[in-house]
Amino acid sequence: MQKTRELPIQMSSKRSNVGAVIALASATLISSLAISSVNIALPELVVSLNTTFNHVQWIVISYMAMLTATLVIAGRLSDTFGHRKLFLVGIALFTESAGLCGITQNLWQLVLLRAFQGSGAAILIVVNMRRLSR
Repeated sequence: MQKTRELPIQMSSKRSNVGAVIALASATLISSLAISSVNIALPELVVSLNTTFNHVQWIVISYMAMLTATLVIAGRLSDTFGHRKLFLVGIALFTESAGLCGITQNLWQLVLLRAFQGSGAAILIVVNMRRLSR
């Protein structure tokens, strides 16, 4: 009788771990795709934003620079405030900035929003690495 009571608890625990791993892997995939997916749109952004290719490259550079700069800080924040809370902050920051990137018509606003998106991506990547390394 005790074995049947333990079995559903163990199965439920495994299901929640699988869901967490899928959520973490998806977040890392999305943040990694955001690095290079903009490269495809750079020529079109030059035309639609009426600027030069050199200026449009800052869209990619700002994302990568903030991702790199925020990785260590995000790791420390993850230890301080907890992985789950910081993951939710990272998702919110990444999603909100991505949404705003889609509606902005100004190059430098887009660069700034991509920097915020890079910070959100750093949080997502760090939380994933911390979670999987346990």
